[in-house]
Amino acid sequence: MGNHIGTMFVPRKKKTKPSLDSDSSTTFSTTSSTLITTDSLSKVLDPDDNVLMDNYNIQHYIFKHTWKVSKEGKGENDTIGQWNIANFSAPVHEALESGINVLDIGCGPGTWILDMATIYPKSTFYGLDISPAYPSQIKPVNAEFITADALKGLPFGDDFFGLIYLRFLNKSFTKDDWQNKLLDELMRVTNIGGWIETMESGLVLLNPAPNLEKIWNAARVLLEENGVWVDMAYGLENLLKSHPQSLNVTFQEAWHAVGAWGGKDGEIWATHMIQSAAITGQSLSQYFGMTLEEFKKFVTELSEQLHSFDYNTSFSTIRVFCQKTR
Repeated sequence: MGNHIGTMFVPRKKKTKPSLDSDSSTTFSTTSSTLITTDSLSKVLDPDDNVLMDNYNIQHYIFKHTWKVSKEGKGENDTIGQWNIANFSAPVHEALESGINVLDIGCGPGTWILDMATIYPKSTFYGLDISPAYPSQIKPVNAEFITADALKGLPFGDDFFGLIYLRFLNKSFTKDDWQNKLLDELMRVTNIGGWIETMESGLVLLNPAPNLEKIWNAARVLLEENGVWVDMAYGLENLLKSHPQSLNVTFQEAWHAVGAWGGKDGEIWATHMIQSAAITGQSLSQYFGMTLEEFKKFVTELSEQLHSFDYNTSFSTIRVFCQKTR
């Protein structure tokens, strides 16, 4: 997928800077960068639903690409095709090929489900979300979508799933939700020997561009004020270990380059970071005590920083998975 940055799994809590993949012919060019200026900022400050949906789909494949590189760097066997198994980290490839039931909670537009259902035609995939953003007509025959609130109980029988997958739901479920409702319900519908896997942002930056660091720190404060479990990515490891039905709890972390130094993928992440700041522009401008014009200038400066080679900024995503024992 174009130019890429080499990423790796790192030990728990060790903040290791990603390095360039020495085996690739990676080159960098700013000619394809989308530098956001004050004049062009209006489209970024008010992206329409189609843009947001496109971003969601693009992010899925960039995450998949990054985790593929991580698995290669870890030296995992490539005979089964690293691209096919980059959507997850739990050891379920053979089970998926044989055929199991899989649940994606908070599936959004269903990108993960549609990709997985195509790769593993013998398995059956269920996407669940409280809002129906997923496709209702055109989908693989082994994919189903359901509108439901996971906190009100999952509409499935006991021991039904061989894999349950949850991604980027730290704003959907509180720590209390996980401790007192969700985890027990996940265990109920997972079969013995089945797996539960989560993927979240670590909310940690390495070598941050100055304006991005300000946004990142402000976002943490604003999220905490709204009851979000901001350290969910790290806290889930201990939570899963404490559950009496869990076994083989595993923590993995991969790093993603942001900005020109990361090639095409890094440029896409830079644009995403700028749009994310723009979407929450009102809250951020108030937090910083800025007028709208001052905030536009601030975002323009952020774009300039990320599209330069002055900052080797990166962020991490974390996967934690466990197996149900009984």
